[in-house]
Amino acid sequence: MIKKIVSGGDSFPCGMGLGDERFTTSYPARIATEINAKLTSVARPGCCNFAISLMVKWMVDNYDEQTFYIISTTNEDRLHWLRPGIVYNNKHKICLEELNYEDYYQFLLTDLPFAPNNTINSETCSNILIHAEGNETMVGTSLCYRDGKTFRSREPENRVKALDSYIKLLHDSKIKRHEDVSLLSHQLRRLNEKTNNWVLLTPWHELEEEFKENAIETQFGTLSADYPDDRGSGHFNTTGHRVIFNNFMKWYNAR
Repeated sequence: MIKKIVSGGDSFPCGMGLGDERFTTSYPARIATEINAKLTSVARPGCCNFAISLMVKWMVDNYDEQTFYIISTTNEDRLHWLRPGIVYNNKHKICLEELNYEDYYQFLLTDLPFAPNNTINSETCSNILIHAEGNETMVGTSLCYRDGKTFRSREPENRVKALDSYIKLLHDSKIKRHEDVSLLSHQLRRLNEKTNNWVLLTPWHELEEEFKENAIETQFGTLSADYPDDRGSGHFNTTGHRVIFNNFMKWYNAR
């Protein structure tokens, strides 16, 4: 019997763009209500697939037979790096607890089941480029915050320039997608060895083909275009969340 749901992914499973409605109308919240289960979300806006692979790893390491796991992937144009002043040594573990949640608490769907150390940043390439151009609009992220009426960067200028140069000169979306698929595939295989109580929501055919029994094609970008939220955040509204919920319940009840 399923008593708990753990949801992982980026801003979409957080219900970004819904405001306070996200606590009841986002697709993870709807699913939890429908199957009468407690919801725990480790999803975080702006995170990359490396971070999502750490979420899946956390699910495996904290596996519970009465839990159902929902994993949503993101696009390949996102990066991760250590926060300023952080130097890893042999005492550090590469795990979800190291992900920077600190700058995103206001956007999370539920309380976290652990206390994060906030050493690993993760952000979209487009936001990094906007920030590098001096447009201080990324408030509440790992890039920028508001100090009274003043916008302040969380990253030293030389590091912002380094990220900007990397994206413009070295980042390749095809190679990054291949890396992301490999990372996610490895952790999903580990999860699949533990349980069949999980689902993958993804637009990527590579993962759909490998995990046919557990994958539901989900075009997050198309849903955002068809059902834009009224806040202009680039996410879909409650109708888009209802589409994912309906697709999930059809799949879930047919298992």
